[in-house]
Amino acid sequence: MRYALLAFLVLSPIALGISIGSSPPTAELGILKIGEERLIEHLITSDYGKDMEISLSYIDPQKATLEEGFQRTFYVNLSQVSDQPITGWVSFPQSKIVTRAEKKLFYLGKQPTWANGVSKAILRVPQNAEPGYHLGAISLGPILGGAGNGAGLSIIGLSRPGFTFIVDGKAERNGKIIDIKSSNGKIVTIFKNTGTVSITSRNSIDIDGKSYDGGLRLVKPSEIAEFSVDSPKDGLVDVKSGVNWRTGSSSMEKEVVSEPVSPEKTPSGNAVSGTFNPMIFLFVVAAYFAIRFLL
Repeated sequence: MRYALLAFLVLSPIALGISIGSSPPTAELGILKIGEERLIEHLITSDYGKDMEISLSYIDPQKATLEEGFQRTFYVNLSQVSDQPITGWVSFPQSKIVTRAEKKLFYLGKQPTWANGVSKAILRVPQNAEPGYHLGAISLGPILGGAGNGAGLSIIGLSRPGFTFIVDGKAERNGKIIDIKSSNGKIVTIFKNTGTVSITSRNSIDIDGKSYDGGLRLVKPSEIAEFSVDSPKDGLVDVKSGVNWRTGSSSMEKEVVSEPVSPEKTPSGNAVSGTFNPMIFLFVVAAYFAIRFLL
């Protein structure tokens, strides 16, 4: 039994793990103006011990990055963050890079660092860019070698190189609930973004003492958004509604007469389908008198 177990261990694939890191963890690009471009560079390190191909693509930063209390390695003023998506702002001169088995000396600025490779991306600030802080990240996708080369291999650490920048201008995160109403069996909270940047907003609502989730949505500057939940009953209800956008909130209390769902209107059975055509009517009348005259 002992020898059988030893043979099994020798012949089984050995499970190995590799880690892929980046430096800096988050590149801070400074203040940019509309139409400006900036090169984003990260040094990539790997303990794989072989050349390895890695695909590059844009990815949104983790939501926890902007939560209060998160231990960040970079500075960001949470009250001046824009939630505007920046997916189309980033492109890659090369969609894939190769990290070499042996490290070599690279320079980011004046700082020399030993690494296995370097990733490069280009940020272009479009005309519709909102002011304030913006965050993004680069997704690294290891492409291991042919059949057998990756057997028993797992990724135990995979970096998501980040970057931050500020679009020049005044950034304000603000909003206000302007009304609560009933519409077709739903209680609707009407919310307006009164700031200068997009805010990811969540509605929570209390109807006659019971809590409901009104949903999450991105609200652009000056946009009026409606959050709705099904009303639990018809008639008068007490409503307390709140909208939270991470760095602020707005609330309103109101008595609302909940209206039932309106029945769909259906056409009457006596209705005649189609559109009246006077030319066809005159043709039929003329044909009738012509036949009567001939007979």
